Amino acid sequence: MPKKNASFSRRTFLGGSALVLASGTISMPFVRTARAQAATFKAGVITSLSGENISGGNLTKNGYELWAEAANEKGGVEVGGERFMVEMFYGDDQSNPATGADAAERLIVQNEVDFLLGPYTSGSTIAVQPICQKYQVPMISGSAESPNVWLAKPEFNFGIIPSVDTTSGQSLGVLVALSNPKAKTIAVIGVNEPFSKETGEGFQRGAKEAGLEVVAYELVPASGDLTP
Repeated sequence: MPKKNASFSRRTFLGGSALVLASGTISMPFVRTARAQAATFKAGVITSLSGENISGGNLTKNGYELWAEAANEKGGVEVGGERFMVEMFYGDDQSNPATGADAAERLIVQNEVDFLLGPYTSGSTIAVQPICQKYQVPMISGSAESPNVWLAKPEFNFGIIPSVDTTSGQSLGVLVALSNPKAKTIAVIGVNEPFSKETGEGFQRGAKEAGLEVVAYELVPASGDLTP
């Protein structure tokens, strides 16, 4: 089992990591292992590199790599007044939450990553949260948008984007303002799975605020044939 930093806490993580992705600067309490003896700062990436979510998974991977490249171009991330080059390690959840949890544990135990960059899907993110808690390794979620991700108030998982039930509804106000002639009605069609269902619920609430009449609301089975 990798060594834990006894002084690490959620409060010190929040204070030191708020600008991680934006500026490449990290305070000392964020470091889980003895980085003074290492040449790199290890980032573990869990995402869907295979399976049905491979497209979104690779988009997430590309975004994380863009951050790492930008940080390394500036000489790496700053830790306790010193700079360390970012080294990326990858775990494929194969579009399966349980596999994602296993991959996260391997990255922590075998690769001894300092923190995790979270999965593309909310399901895998929720599955990885107990692993982060077990080893007290922080995870930054750059993609998972389901409000269910935050229901349990995970101590070591931190989000950088709002949940989809908020953003989907707010987008309708913009669309109504831009429509000509002015839109008056809306039909909401989604897939009966958590992310799509929560998106649809957000559209329903947003429609009311935007003055739209919801003429239809339907969730189709996730395995259904939508060709017709």
